[in-house]
Amino acid sequence: MDLREYKAKLADVEVRIKRLRALYDQYFQGIERIEPQGQRDAVDRLLAELGRVQQRNTALRFRYSQLVQRYRTYTTYWRRICRQIEEGTYKRDVMRAQRIGAGAGAGTPGAEAGEGPASYEIDLDLDVDAALAAVTDAEADAARASMRPPPAREITPFALPTVPPVAPPAAAYSASPPRPAPPRPAPPPPAAASGGIQDAQMQQLYARYIAARRQNHERVDNVKLESLARSVEKMMPKLQKKHAGKKIDFEVVVRDGRVALKPVAK
Repeated sequence: MDLREYKAKLADVEVRIKRLRALYDQYFQGIERIEPQGQRDAVDRLLAELGRVQQRNTALRFRYSQLVQRYRTYTTYWRRICRQIEEGTYKRDVMRAQRIGAGAGAGTPGAEAGEGPASYEIDLDLDVDAALAAVTDAEADAARASMRPPPAREITPFALPTVPPVAPPAAAYSASPPRPAPPRPAPPPPAAASGGIQDAQMQQLYARYIAARRQNHERVDNVKLESLARSVEKMMPKLQKKHAGKKIDFEVVVRDGRVALKPVAK
C-alpha cells in the first residue's frame, strides 16, 4: 500500500468513526431502533487492515495510533451503555418507566415519599413531570445560601415629556381655548420570556449551562438558546401552578456524570 492510498484510507476511517458516533448517539436517544453494528464492523476491518501495514512515516503512524485510542474509548462507552439498555438500567428507560407509572397512578412517584432531588438534561428530551417532583421547599431553602448570579436589572420605561402647545397671536384667539396635545404613550416594558423568566436571565442560564458542559467535556454544538428556552417554557406553567406565589429558578448541576438543569422554588 503506497503512501497516498494509506492517507486516503486513514481519512476514510476517521470520517466513518465520526458517523458511527452520531449513529450511536441517535440509538441511545431512541431515534434509531437498531444498534449500528454493521457500520462498526466495517470500521474494525479498516483499522485492522491499516494496522497490518508497516508504515515508515512517523506522522502517519502517530495519527493512526491516536485514531485507534479514540475509537477504543468510544467502543468502551458504547458497550457500557448497550449493556445498561439490555439490563433495563439505562437512565432514559428508567425515566420513561417512571413517567408511565406516574400517568397510571395518582401522582408523580417519589414526590410524596421524600426522595432526594433529581436533575434532568435539557438538550435532548426534558422530563417535565419528573422535574416538577424534584422541586421541594427544603431544597429551595438550601439553594438560597448558594451563590447565584446577580438578577437582571429591570429597565424602567422612559416616557417622553409632553410638549405644551404654543399660544397663537392675540388676533388669532377664538372663543374656545386650544386643546393641549395628548401625551405620547410610554413604551411597553420588556416582555418576559419563558413563562416569567426575563431574556437576560435566560441568556445567563444558557451561558452557565454551556460553560458547565464544556468543563464536563460534553458537546455544546447541539444545544441552542431557543431549545433551552422552549424546554424551560414548557416547565414553567406546571411549576407555577404547583408553587403558587413563589419564584421559580434553575440551577446548573452535574448528576451521574452529565450536566443538567434543576428547578428550584423560592
